[in-house]
Amino acid sequence: MFKGVIYIAVGGQYVAEAVTSAASLKKCMPNLPITLFSSEAVASPYFNQIKVIDSPRYDTPGLDKISHMYDSPYEYTLFLDSDTYICADLLEIFNLLDMFDMAVAHAPVRIAPTHINGREWIPYQFTEIPKSFPEMNTGVILYKKNYKVEHFFQNWLNLCEQKVKNHGKPLHDQATFRSVLYESGLITATLTPEYNCRFIFPVFVSGEVKILHGRTPNFELIARKINSETARRVFTPQDFNQPQSEIVDEQKNHKNSRFFQIREDLEKSKIRLKQIQEQRQS
Repeated sequence: MFKGVIYIAVGGQYVAEAVTSAASLKKCMPNLPITLFSSEAVASPYFNQIKVIDSPRYDTPGLDKISHMYDSPYEYTLFLDSDTYICADLLEIFNLLDMFDMAVAHAPVRIAPTHINGREWIPYQFTEIPKSFPEMNTGVILYKKNYKVEHFFQNWLNLCEQKVKNHGKPLHDQATFRSVLYESGLITATLTPEYNCRFIFPVFVSGEVKILHGRTPNFELIARKINSETARRVFTPQDFNQPQSEIVDEQKNHKNSRFFQIREDLEKSKIRLKQIQEQRQS
């Protein structure tokens, strides 16, 4: 099979999430094959293949994620974290791999801090990398099979295992991904937020959002709300914390939509600019 999607899930919660995500994907793209690498056997109609992981590392499941990336049965692979939801057909994304080795989106937190609220968060930093080269979010990774990509995944795994051995858990795979990618020589494309919409952070989108990424019991409601318009718009996590009745009402009349706030501000700016131009001409 030439192109397909893989999930790698270790632990019951993540396996259940992967099933939900795969169901949303099959609804939009029923013919796109999906393979699940799982810590346990699963009975689900949404997966074309299920591969049970031997001796899963429950204490550091991120290592299982990385070690099985290149085991994908597809030449062109879209890896998805279990906490994703597919809103629309995105088959065209695979065309990127005709030109690039890999495609990923920027992480909302460009470089994760070493400490949060005085507590150690990441015990290691890669200070030799320019800050202008940010972390990428590793929950949506598009890649093809070639020797450079295989080498990249092996180096990423080696660095992660080294950091876990030297610093303990948890594993911060985005920091290590950044380091290995910087030195990899891979030809990479940057996915826009529409293909990895981290709605648990403030987010700007333009056009149809294809992939939601985050944990919520209300994926369908968020998908309908965030795609109720396709023009430029901004959302914050608070926009998705409303009761269901309010969300439905908002979809109907857009009274509180961030998009309409932005459009109103733009219209005011246009009017003010026109007034200034008229004053200069008079």
